[in-house]
Amino acid sequence: MAYFNALLKSGVSSEEATWVAFTMATNIDGPRADNDYHNTAWNWYSSMVLKQQDGTFNLTKVDTDGSQLGDDEGEGQTSFYLWYIDSKTETDEQGNQKTTDVTKYCVYVDPVYETVENKDGTKSQKLVKDGYYGWVEYDPDNKELNYTVSTTNGTLNIDYALLEGVVYYLQEKAAPDGYKVDSNIYVICDEESYQQMTAEKGVSSVINPATGVESAVVYMGAIKGGESLKVNFVNGKTAPKPDPTPDHGGGGSHGGHGGGGSSSGGKKTTSAGPGTVTEEPVLPEQPAEVPIENIPAQGLPKTGEDGVNTSALMLTLGLIASAYVWMSGRREEEENRKN
Repeated sequence: MAYFNALLKSGVSSEEATWVAFTMATNIDGPRADNDYHNTAWNWYSSMVLKQQDGTFNLTKVDTDGSQLGDDEGEGQTSFYLWYIDSKTETDEQGNQKTTDVTKYCVYVDPVYETVENKDGTKSQKLVKDGYYGWVEYDPDNKELNYTVSTTNGTLNIDYALLEGVVYYLQEKAAPDGYKVDSNIYVICDEESYQQMTAEKGVSSVINPATGVESAVVYMGAIKGGESLKVNFVNGKTAPKPDPTPDHGGGGSHGGHGGGGSSSGGKKTTSAGPGTVTEEPVLPEQPAEVPIENIPAQGLPKTGEDGVNTSALMLTLGLIASAYVWMSGRREEEENRKN
């Protein structure tokens, strides 16, 4: 007791006081620490082994080829929802206990700086408190918080804010430009807890309270105290937009022509705006179509044998006329010879 009295008399800092109170609680207030043992010298001590419960979470954005996303300028950063359910048990005045579930989201708290004046009269920013990742209770009426954490240079590194034995949920809010958003909700916990959640409770989907949307769950991994959970988050590319003026094939793709000035296989070049040239296929010229109803009835060909007989008759009359002319010429020649 003399040692502790001396400490308290001389004054201790807040950090030192914590350890002093801890030491007093474990050594003075422990079992068998009654008055019978005061001022008695005996060789007894107690000890305990502490296990670290928090770990680090390291996420890297990659594409389907394994190339990192967001590490180059211009690709942009992405954001995630990261949350867990905190169950609180309260006791009312009648001694009844009530358990309520509170959703807490991970957010980044910016560092705190203060402006200080230097000896030369200039001013500079002094770091007062480092930035850190913390947890805030979800409030649907709070429109100022977006309840997300963002990547930096294509990675999301959260140090010692996630605990072993807690079930966390991770969902992507925004994907890099040109890539699809992964709408799945990834579960971070030990495999036994995940199997219990999906099998025994029959859970195959979870609702994100911040969005109100239900999505399928996928197992990601577990947080272990003093260790790092490293994951690659894959984003697939979005489908390319269709060409507004697709090439339907030039050269020899139509009509069996090989281009090179052919009217059926060439291309016509048109301007679609400043700096834009569009090639359109040149189609073969087609004779103007006359609607059937505009053709005189007497001009329509007849079907059946009538049309065939008319043609044969006209041919026969033509041959007879030619023969008559030829025979008339021969008679005139013979008469001329006799005279």
